Amino acid sequence: MKPFAFSNRFCKVQFFEEDPVVVTLQIGDDLDKKILESGRIIEKADRKNDFEARKESYREALDMLIGSEKADEILQRAETTDSLSCLELWQYVVLAVREHKTKNLTASAR
Repeated sequence: MKPFAFSNRFCKVQFFEEDPVVVTLQIGDDLDKKILESGRIIEKADRKNDFEARKESYREALDMLIGSEKADEILQRAETTDSLSCLELWQYVVLAVREHKTKNLTASAR
């Protein structure tokens, strides 16, 4: 039987192949809380008809996950910085965290 070992708690999310921006997130309850809270912000923003207000809310949710410095660094390279680009980045981070958790948990079960 394989001895027990805790899974790697650090998830590195890379943006861009050339001159990459890397965000390192620590997996755990604190990050899960941030994901849930930022998800609530996204959900409320989806109902806004004012697109500038929607963009600000999406950006708030993104900043909550990766910090405003990293968000600025990534969004500076977007063709257009609008609500869609903020939401796209937020979703990319959440999916990367989910994949990391799934990979680590299924690997420890083998």
